[in-house]
Order: sequence, then structure tokens, then C-alpha cells
Amino acid sequence: MKRLYLIIFILFLIFNCKKESGDTYKDKEEMLQLYDFTDRNVEEFYENGNYNLIILNYWATFCSPCKEEMKDFAKLYNEYKDKNILIIGASVDSKEQLDLIKKIALFLNVSYPIVYGVKPNFKGNEITGIPKTFIIKDKEIKFEIDGKRDYNFFKEIIENNL
Repeated sequence: MKRLYLIIFILFLIFNCKKESGDTYKDKEEMLQLYDFTDRNVEEFYENGNYNLIILNYWATFCSPCKEEMKDFAKLYNEYKDKNILIIGASVDSKEQLDLIKKIALFLNVSYPIVYGVKPNFKGNEITGIPKTFIIKDKEIKFEIDGKRDYNFFKEIIENNL
């Protein structure tokens, strides 16, 4: 019987000891920026800004490589946002998927802006596969990247274009 009480006590401790986190769900929600761009061009989002570099990443909620890439973009955004670097997530999902877009972004700790409902087309370039990323400097497309890349790949591009 003592063993049973000991096991119950240990289980009680395990399930009641919570790791404190500085970020609450509400804090993350306040950081997340979602914009409906249905029937609008993504360029409208950044055209009046004075950015050193823009990383525009097309993604979708059903795309696992996209979500992995978003984790890296979240890190890069937090690291470089003070250097006038803009990262934009362009979800090709419709606004009917807004709740799922929001859940994914919050789960991945995304704080860079996300536009949704975008057309799978950017400056005449048809988006036929995702993820697809455009690196824009001085309002010109410098790189067009098909498929998933990692943190170090994009960090090098940022460093070389600052």
C-alpha cells in the first residue's frame, strides 16, 4: 500500500510541476500580424516601406516543408528586424483557412507579418510549387528560390545583402 501512495505522490508531482514560460498564448496572439490580401497584390504590403531587404515566402497550411522553413524565418526575423529586414509569409490558403493559418503561426512562434488569400503569382512569376521564396532588394527580385532551405542559407543571403 505504501508503494501505491508513493507512486500516486510521484505522479502528482510530475503532473503538477509546470515549466513557467514567459510567453503566453495571448502574448503570441498580440505579436502575430495577419492581413487579408484576397484579390490584392502582395507588393501593396511593402511598397511604401524603406526596407534594406525583403524576404517573401509563399507557403500553405498543408505543406510540411513550409512549416519547417517558417521556424527558421521566425528566428531570422527576430534577429534582423532591427536592421530593416522584412520577412513576409504569403499563405496561398483562402480566408476560410484563417483559423488554421493563425494556429500554425502561433505554434511556430511566428511574429513576422502573414498575408493570406494571395494569388499564386508574384510579379508575373507563377507559383507552381511551395515553398517558394523571393529575395527582393531595391524593389528588384534578386533571388527566386524553389523548395525548402534552412536558416543558414537565408542568413548568408541576408548578411551578403545588408
